[in-house]
Amino acid sequence: MPNAEAAYQAVLTLKSKRKADREAEQTGADMQRFAFIVESSNDAIVSKSLDGTITSWNKGAEHAFGYTAEEIIGKHITTLMTPDRYEEEQSILQRLRRGERARISALSLSISLLEFFDGFEERVNGLKLGCKNCPTLGSVGKALF
Repeated sequence: MPNAEAAYQAVLTLKSKRKADREAEQTGADMQRFAFIVESSNDAIVSKSLDGTITSWNKGAEHAFGYTAEEIIGKHITTLMTPDRYEEEQSILQRLRRGERARISALSLSISLLEFFDGFEERVNGLKLGCKNCPTLGSVGKALF
C-alpha cells in the first residue's frame, strides 16, 4: 500500500500548509491592527534598537516632541533627553541587552496640550513648548525660553 501511504502524507502536508497559511494570514491581520493602533494613538510611542537608535516614531511622538519621523528616526534616543539623563539611558540599554526588564523612571513634566494654538512655539531639549499669553521672563527675571 505505498500509494495509500503517499496519499495520506500528501493530505497531512496539505492540511499542515493550510493551517500555516491561516496562521500567517491572522498574524498579518494582527500586525496591521497593531500598526493602526500605534499610528493613530495620541500617545507618544517610540521604539529604539539596543544601541539606542530610534527606529519608529508615531504621530503622537511627533506632537509631543516636535520632530517628524523623517527628522528623528536614525538618531540616538538621547536626542530627546537632557545630558543629566544620559547615564540612566546607558544603564537601561545595558539591562535590555542582558535580557532584563528595565524600569524607566518617570519624567517629571507638566504639559498642557492645546488643540488650537495662536501663541509662539520653541523647541527646548527636544520638546516642543508653546506659550500663550505668558510672560517671556520668569518671576526671578530669567528668560523662560
